[in-house]
Amino acid sequence: MAADAAADAIGFDDREAKLLKAPAPIDETEAEAEKRHHFAVRANSILAFVECNEDQRPKLREAIVEAMLWAQTQPK
Repeated sequence: MAADAAADAIGFDDREAKLLKAPAPIDETEAEAEKRHHFAVRANSILAFVECNEDQRPKLREAIVEAMLWAQTQPK
């Protein structure tokens, strides 16, 4: 790998060389879960400005996440 050769040429130790390597690809299920998590974090930020019953927040959060996922499927 080019990163390994570059790390060897520069003289990095193993720990530093690991930082240069590209992350391993993740499968679709894991990518979808990560995307949902990031959208849920954004939804929490949005909900911070919304006054509503605590019982409604999980439903609203899920609706926001679904809307964000749907928006990504729409043509620009």
